[in-house]
Amino acid sequence: MTADMQLDQDTRSGEDLTSAALTGDLEALNRALSAMPEDALLVTVGESEATPLHLAAQQGHRHIVERLLRTGRYPYNLPDGTGKLPAEYALPQVRTGKFSGANADVAKRRHEVWDFLVEEGARTELLLLAMKDVEANSDSDSMQIDNGGTEDADPSPNELDSALKESAYLKSTLTITPTRILDHQSNAVMMRWEAPIMRKHAELLMSQPNIGRPLRVLNIGFGMGIIDTFLQEYGPIEHVIVEAHPDILAHMRSQSWHLKPSVTILPGRWQDVLTPEYIASRPAPFDAVYFDTFSGEYSSTLRPFHEL
Repeated sequence: MTADMQLDQDTRSGEDLTSAALTGDLEALNRALSAMPEDALLVTVGESEATPLHLAAQQGHRHIVERLLRTGRYPYNLPDGTGKLPAEYALPQVRTGKFSGANADVAKRRHEVWDFLVEEGARTELLLLAMKDVEANSDSDSMQIDNGGTEDADPSPNELDSALKESAYLKSTLTITPTRILDHQSNAVMMRWEAPIMRKHAELLMSQPNIGRPLRVLNIGFGMGIIDTFLQEYGPIEHVIVEAHPDILAHMRSQSWHLKPSVTILPGRWQDVLTPEYIASRPAPFDAVYFDTFSGEYSSTLRPFHEL
């Protein structure tokens, strides 16, 4: 087969793949996937360069979304040409959770796709975290052997890499819009489509009827302020926010977060501001803690929070 013939076949397969994603035809999708070589470029359409995964999410075709994810070429967090993720294509019908009118069926299917993509993201990130833990423990064991079993081992490669990433992030210039925050490399720091799951987090954190009074809550990582906005709805007696990035701190001030009731902003890395002295000086422990930072190593940073 000549190069031109292969290109024509790839083009037809790409068109078939796009059509199947839009219509929800699984058999046609499988045929199109089988006809495409493994090294073929990802299929994209339109100015937004949406992939079949984005289009299937938009139409609410969960079975197509699942199949494309299983190929390994279309991850749950694959951005289109404008930076929108597949879950964002399903989001417009998810915001209200109300399904009525002529498009009620599509709206309901989009909601199911959104839920599935959030769950897929959680599974993927937990798996990656577990793999990092295994790697870190392996590195730690090797270092203990190299150091004759001494306790003062050097930081692991994962810890060093995390520290370098955090330092670069805090020095970078962020792009802050009403729908997302991007770092200097256009990586998503936070996206507006995360709002429904953050609302659920706030509900779980603040629903503690056994306490019988307004809660003391700590949030580490302000981002777009989504979770903090929801936490404020519960009228906490104390609402402490730790944020390290200067661009986000400036954005918080522009939105007058420093003037909101019960809010205290601690600027800086949580490791630097939540000191033993600060913890000892507190009138009472926090009733709820939310941790969602960017460029941090979760496995090594979550352990100290029981002290708060």
